[in-house]
Amino acid sequence: MLKKIFCVLLTLWPMLASADSQLAPYSPIWHEKGLILEVQNHELPSGGRKQDLRVKIVAGLNQNRIIETTNFWNGGQREVLVQPGDKVLVYAETNSQGEIDYSIRDFWRFDGMIFWLLAFFGATWLVARGRGLKGILALALSILLIFWLFLPRIVAGSDPLLCTLLVSIFIILVNVPLIHGLSRKSLSISLATTGAIIITIGITLLLDHFLKIKGTGAEETIYLQGGIASWQSLPRIFAAGVTLGALGAVMDVCVSIASGLWEITQHGTAPFAKLFRSGMNIGGDILGSMLNTLVFAYVGSSLIMLLVLAQGDIALMPLLNFSFIIEEIIRSLIGAFGLLVAIPLTALISGLFLQNNARSS
Repeated sequence: MLKKIFCVLLTLWPMLASADSQLAPYSPIWHEKGLILEVQNHELPSGGRKQDLRVKIVAGLNQNRIIETTNFWNGGQREVLVQPGDKVLVYAETNSQGEIDYSIRDFWRFDGMIFWLLAFFGATWLVARGRGLKGILALALSILLIFWLFLPRIVAGSDPLLCTLLVSIFIILVNVPLIHGLSRKSLSISLATTGAIIITIGITLLLDHFLKIKGTGAEETIYLQGGIASWQSLPRIFAAGVTLGALGAVMDVCVSIASGLWEITQHGTAPFAKLFRSGMNIGGDILGSMLNTLVFAYVGSSLIMLLVLAQGDIALMPLLNFSFIIEEIIRSLIGAFGLLVAIPLTALISGLFLQNNARSS
């Protein structure tokens, strides 16, 4: 059944876009990977430093080309001070004369990240063996779905919430069978998570409507272009992001409850009423720690902003009415509502699917 649902969704996905995807137009701006060969430092009267650089492009459109550029450093947080041997992110731009201007944007960090990713994969194998590798594969496929289907559809003009619902279902149907196999437990997890996400989307829309959320709390919104940057689209993009952010926590709760009820049925038959009560009890135990996880995750991601606010002298009520504050609160609320919905829904569906499971097995 799960396989049939996945095939149907895969067939319908291209029909759900309201605009055709188009190739991105040529851009006069791009980035390349560079290696610092030579550095000549010059002290500035301001106390900063001017660096005349020779850089080899080691990856990109102009691979193996040697360029010369100037880098200025005045101690700013977004400025870099380089030395020979450093790998850097090179910013390239075609000027009005058709020539390419180069500058150093930042250090190149991806090579180092590969080491830590491999270390993570190795640790996962040592701790969880095959189940851990399945989890990594499921995560990789989920990320692929987001970048291959979800983001291009929104950029092409599709409804962000419709895309969120569909990609959430895809992610559920990829993760659950891959990690937990094909069984009634997996089916109950998939149905419960999908139902909880649908209800969560509805709650998100209600909160956005009554609180008049604009979706402009994140400073990155100024970089959006075209129709997706309109005032009509930003609230729906915000709602889509909040819902997608709650997916992981909702799925975790559904998996925990369904797995607990599955274990109960492996030691004898159990009627629906007993399984439902057990599911609600398991969910109640999970809820407290998961709420802390949600809240602390958002507090941690907003720590810089909170420190900036703590330095000022702003009363509590005006503070709670700022859009970027209320949006962070809504993120936590939506995640909490998602958990509250997932608990009884998973207990109900798992109880129906797994009642008398041992006897029927």
